[in-house]
Amino acid sequence: MKKLNPPLCIILLIIAALSFANCGTSSDPSLTDIYLPDFSRNWVNNVNSEDEFFFLDVPADQPTGSFTGNEFISGTQVATLAGTFDHSKVTFVLTFLDNSPSKTYTGTMTGTTNRVLTLSSSGQNLVLKQQ
Repeated sequence: MKKLNPPLCIILLIIAALSFANCGTSSDPSLTDIYLPDFSRNWVNNVNSEDEFFFLDVPADQPTGSFTGNEFISGTQVATLAGTFDHSKVTFVLTFLDNSPSKTYTGTMTGTTNRVLTLSSSGQNLVLKQQ
C-alpha cells in the first residue's frame, strides 16, 4: 500500500474545508430570504394604540408585491399609504391628508403568528404590531 504525501493531504483538506465554508450562503439576499409576509388584519402603532394601519390590495400568499392602505388615528383617517414588499423587506410612502410632507418608511416584517413591522423614516422609528 502506497503512503499518502502529507503536504498533499493538507492541501486537499484545506480545499475541502473552504468548499464547505460557503455552503448555503449567497450574495443574493432574495435567495436566502424565504419569509412569506402576511398583511391581513389591522396593525397598531406600538407607542399609540389609537394609531392603526390597514393594508389593502395585498396579494395573498405571495412573497413579493405591492399594496395600498390607510392610517387612522382615533378612528379618523389621517393618511394613505402605498408600498411594496419583497419577502420580509417592506417599503411604503405615507401621504398625509392635511398636506404635511410625505414620509417614506422602510423596514422588515418578523414573526409568524404575532407579526411585527419595524420601520424607520429619516431616523424616526415606527413599530407596528399585527392585531
